[in-house]
Amino acid sequence: MEKIESFKVFVVANDYKLNEKLMINALEKLEGNVNVQSFHTKESFIEEIDNSDIKPDVVVLDHKLNTVCEDNNKGEYTMDKIKKISPNSCIIIVSEENEMSAAVKALKHGAQDFVLKDRFLFPHISESVKSCLHPPKL
Repeated sequence: MEKIESFKVFVVANDYKLNEKLMINALEKLEGNVNVQSFHTKESFIEEIDNSDIKPDVVVLDHKLNTVCEDNNKGEYTMDKIKKISPNSCIIIVSEENEMSAAVKALKHGAQDFVLKDRFLFPHISESVKSCLHPPKL
């Protein structure tokens, strides 16, 4: 009997409830056993991965995060924390910012991908998560 791989995908602080639900729905339809968990503030997410043995395979991180403390609300700060706590997690940034500099900054801080919040958000995020879970063999 073939073992079905299990993956943990965390969605952090999506700013629109409807987008969050649609994103979770799209991710749960991916091949394999994909467990999606969402967090509404960066603090609750960081606390979860810092105090748990369970580390996410993929983190879908909203670039402009909901936060209890208004300073450090950008995704770069949180990406740096994620990479310290869970260095093997693949990070995908989701953003409304259509600036190349925002994407370059995110990639420099360890993001695997930078996905725009546009009409192609859900297929793009699904493909990006798939490439994190099943990287192409070279």
